[in-house]
Amino acid sequence: MHLKKIIKTKIVCLLFLVSVSSYSAWQGAGTQADPWQITSRQCLEALADSVNNSTVPSPNNWSTGKHFMLMNDIIDTVRTVIGISTSGGISFQGHFDGQNFEIVLGINSINNKVGLFGAAWGADISNLITKGYVVGAGIVGGVVGEANCIIINVTNNCFVTGTTRVGGIVGYGGAIISNSTNNGKIFATVSQAGGIFGSIGAGGTEITNCVNNGNVISITNAGGISGIGLGTVENCINTAEISADSLVGGISGHSAAYNTILNNINYGFVKGNSSVGGISGRISSSFSSSIISNNSNFGVVVGEENTGCIVGFKGTGNIIIENNHYDKQMCGEEE
Repeated sequence: MHLKKIIKTKIVCLLFLVSVSSYSAWQGAGTQADPWQITSRQCLEALADSVNNSTVPSPNNWSTGKHFMLMNDIIDTVRTVIGISTSGGISFQGHFDGQNFEIVLGINSINNKVGLFGAAWGADISNLITKGYVVGAGIVGGVVGEANCIIINVTNNCFVTGTTRVGGIVGYGGAIISNSTNNGKIFATVSQAGGIFGSIGAGGTEITNCVNNGNVISITNAGGISGIGLGTVENCINTAEISADSLVGGISGHSAAYNTILNNINYGFVKGNSSVGGISGRISSSFSSSIISNNSNFGVVVGEENTGCIVGFKGTGNIIIENNHYDKQMCGEEE
């Protein structure tokens, strides 16, 4: 066994290498009462190495159930992705408390599933701020690329870009996200861009009390909160400009089946060519009710066809649109 000490500003991170895999230890015991302390870029790199090379049999991972706590701002730019896949157990599966400290990211990858956490499964991530930039091929997030986890009180200030499934907080998957904010510009070169969630792929997803202040741009499926999605979006606010050629909305670009959008507010300028809405560009339902209720749009909505103050295009199925509020002088009559 080889022991390598990484020392920076009197902080010690220990990295233990075991055959082709590794595990890492910091000050602390990794328990809830005594979490491992993240104090430097080197500690985050050690965590990434341990998660990405875990020898624990799938679907578990070395990080499963372990607790990590950020102890200070990390201003030395982090370029390493923690967790690279949700299959085979190569994902972050622990508890990460950022204590409202900031991590500077400079991630530029040709891969899918890119973010500070490329893949997080059964994890919870809280009280964290990211800034800088995150660039990936697809499934790209300012905090998590692909998620099946809980995210509470995180803020993204990164510029985030990729081809598809690009989000300020999460790129793709299913998650419970609350009290989180995106301030970064979100750009998908092909489709599915959202201020909070690029593409929601699980019906149990809940996004509550979140705010987007960053411009969102895509060719199709762009939304202030989600580009396309299932699940619930409630008590969220968009203040930024949202633009795409089609399927563009102040809250959701395309509200698919099993979607509920309640008590949200859009203040942003929403523009596109087709299926453009102040709240949702398109709403559809296949097997269950989709609901858009008690939302307000105060933003200008501009489109060529299927354009509305609340919903641009209403598909077939059991769809309920009720008790929404808007100013006709700003966006015209709803289709």
